Amino acid sequence: QVGQVWYGFGWESLLLETGFLAVLLGNADTAPPVLVLWLLRWLLFRLEFGAGLIKMRGDACWRRLTCLDFHHETQPMPGPLSWFFHHLPKPVHRVEVAANHVTQLVVPFLLFTPQPVAGAAAGLMVLT
Repeated sequence: QVGQVWYGFGWESLLLETGFLAVLLGNADTAPPVLVLWLLRWLLFRLEFGAGLIKMRGDACWRRLTCLDFHHETQPMPGPLSWFFHHLPKPVHRVEVAANHVTQLVVPFLLFTPQPVAGAAAGLMVLT
């Protein structure tokens, strides 16, 4: 009863795994173990790539590139600019959805490349 809707999304296991790996990073005087950094990359890969796969498998509007035609007005926690984004032209929404697919289905593989490419890939995921 405590978690209610929260448990329906699997976020509790994601927070638990992320918190556990964060504890293993160490303090400011100790370099983080390379294995932990790779496990954090794997976690981010699974999160982003999984989100992209769910979109492709789920609602057909993601495959038709039309989901953002209505997402900005129906999202659970709209931001202050949501109204403006909702009123963008439909072709812009198509580009937004396509860019989202690239960011979630292609860019996560770049997390396993050397720096600075991996850092740029992570930055792109944070930006979107």
